[in-house]
Amino acid sequence: MNSTALKSLIVYGLCLPVAILLGILLGDPLSFSSLGFVSLLLFLLVFPFIIKWHYALVLLSWNMTLSGIYLLPGSPSVWLLLICLSFGMAIFERALIRESSFVTVPTIIWPLLFLAIVVLITAKLNGGFGFHSLGSDVYGGKKYVYLLAGIASYFVLTSRSIPLEKAPLYVGLFFLGGLTNAIGDLYPITPRPLQFIFWFFPPVSAIEAGDFGMTRLRGVGSAGFVFFCWMLIRYGIRGLFLSQKPGRLFVFFAVTVVSFLGGFRSTLLAMVLLFSIQFFLEGLHRTRLLPVLFFTAALGFFSIIPVASKLPFSFQRVLAIFPAEVLHIDRMARLSAEDSSRWRLDLWESLLPQVPRHLLLGKGYTISQEDFQMIGRNVSFKALDASQRGLALSYDYHNGPLSVIIPFGIWGAFGFCWFMAVAIWILIRNYRYGDPTLKIINSFLLAAFVQKTLMFCTVYGAFDSNIATFVGYVGLSVALNKGVRRKSAVSELAATERSLNSKFLPLRPSFQR
Repeated sequence: MNSTALKSLIVYGLCLPVAILLGILLGDPLSFSSLGFVSLLLFLLVFPFIIKWHYALVLLSWNMTLSGIYLLPGSPSVWLLLICLSFGMAIFERALIRESSFVTVPTIIWPLLFLAIVVLITAKLNGGFGFHSLGSDVYGGKKYVYLLAGIASYFVLTSRSIPLEKAPLYVGLFFLGGLTNAIGDLYPITPRPLQFIFWFFPPVSAIEAGDFGMTRLRGVGSAGFVFFCWMLIRYGIRGLFLSQKPGRLFVFFAVTVVSFLGGFRSTLLAMVLLFSIQFFLEGLHRTRLLPVLFFTAALGFFSIIPVASKLPFSFQRVLAIFPAEVLHIDRMARLSAEDSSRWRLDLWESLLPQVPRHLLLGKGYTISQEDFQMIGRNVSFKALDASQRGLALSYDYHNGPLSVIIPFGIWGAFGFCWFMAVAIWILIRNYRYGDPTLKIINSFLLAAFVQKTLMFCTVYGAFDSNIATFVGYVGLSVALNKGVRRKSAVSELAATERSLNSKFLPLRPSFQR
């Protein structure tokens, strides 16, 4: 028997039993066993592609809104599964291939390991992880998993260095995956045969017919902000305003307006902060573009004042960031924004007395069954003490510092501050001394990290979900720059250029000065 016939026999011997079993299970296609077997079969079919493209898939899934895998306990997200797979493959490649190695930066690894140890010890001393989906009597294990996965994602990003020629592609995958946020807002206008898409991209906003102007399109607004960030990191402010290509500038202003459909005042604040910091990092504050942009922004603001009250509800809610004495908008939009601010301030004020009690040993993420039942009751949202409301009981404090120090005490706060300081140092070094072709990318990563830090500490923050964003920025910078760039590298490059230029200079006689 030749080798071709033997291979065919092996293939038939494997495929025929699988086909028979699949036909039997499809007699009841909606049963758990049928769905599980089909999912496992599909995973085995795409597994070779995952092995080859797992790094790119991790970057693509970083900001995507893919819902959890419902067949697995706890419904883990696609991003979490890809992080675990990519982390395991990176270690496997390092063990088999001698040339494969992580981009090692010990100064950032130590604070991340310290944070992971603090999380594990805190969980152990507060009753364990509490995976209720696996039969535990307590809840909260999912937050621990996502927090640890966010820390581990740094090692996934730095498992290889990104070549310069692929930097735009990989950075685009990292940010443009967030465009899937807009899919959830398309549910009301999607034909029924295509509504299975929303099993994977759940609806975000409840839009009713004829109610478009009063609905906050949260997904579309988030997608607009993602595209806003991608244009800044792809072209830079100089490439948008000084490239003499009006098409770029038109698209940039269009996605800025689309971002306001979400109705979040924080979107406007984040855009202004991000644009201003990158404007400074690109050195444009020393050019004529500064007074031109300042005059244009002032002219645009004054032109909005007469028509502000006639804009869609989401736009007016964004503009509620300005005082009523300066800008007149609809009363309902103003009340919606003020109620949100008042609720946050009441929540933070009621939680501050808990900080001293959890300084040495954090509260962790463990939730008892009684607390979980309280979260679902309407009375919890009407409690006199804001700390007993549902979001507070589920550790959703809407405040970055509180989301660190209450669950993990002073040790978690120390580890997080240590990580942030080292991360900013790395981003500054790569911005100053990185490759000139990465100048725009490095300036944006530094600007985005600073902007996210300011928003995390003042407006909104959640340690368990935002840690992946912070780690993503610094990990992407390390992978692109192949570590931390130092001044000596720039000096050596300048010396090399001078030596090469000297070869083409005419020789002078020894007596000439």
